[in-house]
Amino acid sequence: MSILYRNEYLFSEIYLQEITQLPESTEILASLATLREYREYAQTDTLEAWKNSFVHEVLYALRFGLKAIDVHVTLLYPVGQTDQPISLCYVVPPSESLDNTLMGRNWAERIIRSLRQRNLRWGLLTNGEQWRIYHANEPTPYETYLEIDLAAILVSGAKGQYQIFFKFMKAENFVEDKEGRCQFDVFKKQSQDKIDYIENELANALKQREEGGKGVLSSLCMGYVQALRARGGASLDDEEERRKIYHGAMLYMFRLLFLFYAEARDLLPKECQESLAKIRRECHDLVAQGIGTGLLSIRWNF
Repeated sequence: MSILYRNEYLFSEIYLQEITQLPESTEILASLATLREYREYAQTDTLEAWKNSFVHEVLYALRFGLKAIDVHVTLLYPVGQTDQPISLCYVVPPSESLDNTLMGRNWAERIIRSLRQRNLRWGLLTNGEQWRIYHANEPTPYETYLEIDLAAILVSGAKGQYQIFFKFMKAENFVEDKEGRCQFDVFKKQSQDKIDYIENELANALKQREEGGKGVLSSLCMGYVQALRARGGASLDDEEERRKIYHGAMLYMFRLLFLFYAEARDLLPKECQESLAKIRRECHDLVAQGIGTGLLSIRWNF
């Protein structure tokens, strides 16, 4: 299965995965069919022809009003308004990699600079095939983005992944209220809430162990403690040691979650299956030893 979107820390992965699982509406299916038709008749002879025959048509379908100010930059407006842009789209040729960082062709730097010049926060960078959302106010704005491979989605008809494109790219997301907030601020909060929820659940699992209950994370922590004690190297009176144990157990748990999640959705290549079977056997052994009770239930709950 090809990678149809690429999330570089702009949102949480679990938040995006939930979007792909949403029921497909009539609007989603109609929009996907429309963009597939635009792509079929698009002209790629020149950048200008590519913009007019496809990129701008996609933007119109997303309910933007447009004003191209040069070969690369198209200002974006709410439909029917041209007084104040709500965003911009920086367009490069379809053969151009969005990852290019050569002098004069560092497209991430170009989109962020263009946004800041016009006092805009959120913008789009595209070669028409891949589309990226950038946020100028991120701590590392050039490396932080969400990319959707629209070309691959149109070929495969992947409705779930198209929902990410349709949800985030629409014009109304960029419109700011009187306090300067827009729908993307809501998306960021929802995404962070997912992370906070998971962290709270993991913290509660450790607390359950301390109170005599059983939790997955706490069991892993105790496994680390037992292993360290066997080597004569564990001191739970040391705050730094406790912190290392906790973060080590959390990292191990997330790696297991990632593997089991990918396996459940048939995302792993066949050559990984043998290694995963070995990991699963190790989990069984941990459970048999009383270390990691509950790991197997994680596997089957995805």
